[in-house]
Amino acid sequence: MTRLACQTITWGDDRLNNDYPAIIRQVRNIGYDGVETKFAVLRKYAGQLAALRASTGVLFAACHMGFADVQRAVAGGEVAAAVESVLEASGAKFILVSDEPHESVDTYRTMGETLTRFAERVLDFNVRVLFHNHRREVEGNMERLATLVAHSAADRVGLAVDFGWVLQAGTDPLRVVDQFRDRIGYVHLKDALADGAWTELGNGKLAIDTVVTAIRPLNLPWWTAEQDSTGKTPDASAEDNFRFLSALLR
Repeated sequence: MTRLACQTITWGDDRLNNDYPAIIRQVRNIGYDGVETKFAVLRKYAGQLAALRASTGVLFAACHMGFADVQRAVAGGEVAAAVESVLEASGAKFILVSDEPHESVDTYRTMGETLTRFAERVLDFNVRVLFHNHRREVEGNMERLATLVAHSAADRVGLAVDFGWVLQAGTDPLRVVDQFRDRIGYVHLKDALADGAWTELGNGKLAIDTVVTAIRPLNLPWWTAEQDSTGKTPDASAEDNFRFLSALLR
């Protein structure tokens, strides 16, 4: 069964760092089953995550990490311990990993290998490690993304496809799904206007019906609404996206 999750980036770093429990309650009151939040925030609130799960019924769909923290975790020490603490407290079954875009295709070879080592480190938590694309990785022939996929273990490392960045890259979403179907484990659904500004789902250029037709057969556990910025309040934006996706799930 596919459920709806909300990426909490819309609330901004200040509110996430200072009022995260209230944000979780807002997300749940809107109707989302799950949330995805960046590692730094989950790390800060690790001691409260179990209580939040119990009191709100929220499911932590995913933890989103930067590649630099993944490298630190692979090396062991404090960051590795923090990752384990977050996974244990949150129960998250997906770790999304992203990085600043790189020009060198060979960099993605190294990233794929590092993600495999990271996946082995968190294997005991039954969690799937997924690379999250930005625009650069899905431009043109998608060589960068294909390189990362080719140099990571298929049974340990998958993809979290961000269709907002697919739109910004001018790439056909059907081509992305067709080429990487076997590795896609998670998606971000988000929309943008012609000038590139992020907007609520259904208000922009994303061919959402095409995307949904492509991803529905994948039977993913989560469809996650992500909106990096909005002209509305974060909760109003999240509610618009929830209503839109709920109608598509029927």
